[in-house]
Amino acid sequence: MLEALGWGLLAQSSLLLAGLLVCWVTVPTKVVGILGGFGAGAMIAAVSFDLLPEATAHIQPSGRARGHSLGHSTRRYSALQEPTCWTTHPT
Repeated sequence: MLEALGWGLLAQSSLLLAGLLVCWVTVPTKVVGILGGFGAGAMIAAVSFDLLPEATAHIQPSGRARGHSLGHSTRRYSALQEPTCWTTHPT
């Protein structure tokens, strides 16, 4: 039990150090946005991978095909919209 406590303290120490670091270092908002987006994407992926086996157990093959088609269409549409997200506008 003490070993688990030690590992937990070690894992959470990064949050404490990051909180203290932010008090003295100014982080650009673009960096904060990128890190926040990466973290949100990782969390959504983790939840999706966790729920995927349960979801596929209850879906017929035709439903899987429709789901894949919808996912592919969404990805293709977002790929068309992506270049406008990263362009910089002159001020």
